[in-house]
Amino acid sequence: MALRGGSVLALVTIFLSVTPALGFLAPSATLSTFRCTSSKSGSTSRSHRRSSSRTTMAAGKDATLYDFPVSNNGGRCRVVIYDKGIQDKIEIKKPDGALTEINPQGKVPVLIDHSLNEFQIFESDTILRHLVGKYEGTGPSYLPSSLAARTKSDLICRFHDMYITTIQGCMYKASPPFGVFDNREDALIELKKQMKLLEGMVDGEGPFLCGKEKSMADATLFCTGVFLEQILPNHFGWTYQEVFGPLLTKWWENLLATESAFQKVHSEIILGIQGWEEKRRWMTILGADFQDLGPATIFDRIIKKEVPSDVVYENDKVLAFRDIAPQAPTHILVIPKRRQGLTSLRKATEEQKGVLGEMMLAVAKIVRQEGIEGGYRLVVNDGEEAGQTVNHLHIHILAGRPLKWPPG
Repeated sequence: MALRGGSVLALVTIFLSVTPALGFLAPSATLSTFRCTSSKSGSTSRSHRRSSSRTTMAAGKDATLYDFPVSNNGGRCRVVIYDKGIQDKIEIKKPDGALTEINPQGKVPVLIDHSLNEFQIFESDTILRHLVGKYEGTGPSYLPSSLAARTKSDLICRFHDMYITTIQGCMYKASPPFGVFDNREDALIELKKQMKLLEGMVDGEGPFLCGKEKSMADATLFCTGVFLEQILPNHFGWTYQEVFGPLLTKWWENLLATESAFQKVHSEIILGIQGWEEKRRWMTILGADFQDLGPATIFDRIIKKEVPSDVVYENDKVLAFRDIAPQAPTHILVIPKRRQGLTSLRKATEEQKGVLGEMMLAVAKIVRQEGIEGGYRLVVNDGEEAGQTVNHLHIHILAGRPLKWPPG
């Protein structure tokens, strides 16, 4: 195994402000209790208690947005806050307690609207729509004038949240699942596929996703685009242009060149990713900086059909073929098609749970297919002392004769 290092390519061009009006605030209290002063009576009207600690409403603020700078989902809300110039109305701060105290799902972003009786809003798309509706008359509306453009914006936002954010963890999470995928490679391929489909939704004239006017789709997709731009080239060898396509690339570059609110959030997310880089997050992620560079084996040549074999079962994950030196009337080897560090079973990680399950399921199918009605044995030789001769995980299926115990 070997490491592939990465470095952040884009420079942070907008420095984060430390003033309360512009940037993230250092948390001053925990999130457990919210006390609100009624705008009508001037007296304390409600106390929302979850524990003995408390958070007080920021003076003169309509709401508090709890978020982390690296959050792409929260980023869409920050884009709109900055672009509308309502930082004086919305306090943005990092959570300083257990996330479940403000969101039962334990996630950010969360918006607490103090002007609506401490209304807690959990989902980023809902927060975005709340902000756009509440401050519709301030700054860019993010609601295109035509029904077609508004509908397209809604479609892109929904598409993004259903098919992209659900698997985006394949770029940075330590182990699966990534949505419905049990391995990183397939999830990355699906990510590229979904971005290609999204490319087909983009208005060809632009400059924004839905035409001449900004929409919530721009804020939504842009922040995830920062992850694609930064992580894929540095750790997976893909340029962001490969993933974006020509229309999305043109849209992306225009926003970075002309839109200060987008530039600011771009810088915030990059600083968060740089923090991950400093902690060497990708060093142990197989397929990223952690690469299987072990020498190829005879099994690799069999998989590529460079060496003939008597194949009895094959799918996209597993190959099974008869052993050329059988130790029983039925002797079949089951191997993963992509080794990915599985030189032996002891090298297995959370990343390989899916393919290990595929191998065992293949065994069951082969046993039925071969008509094995009596007993059979599965053998995994792990290490030279156990008799392993090929450094590529494989399961032996042995059947057709009495098998003694103990073996060996």
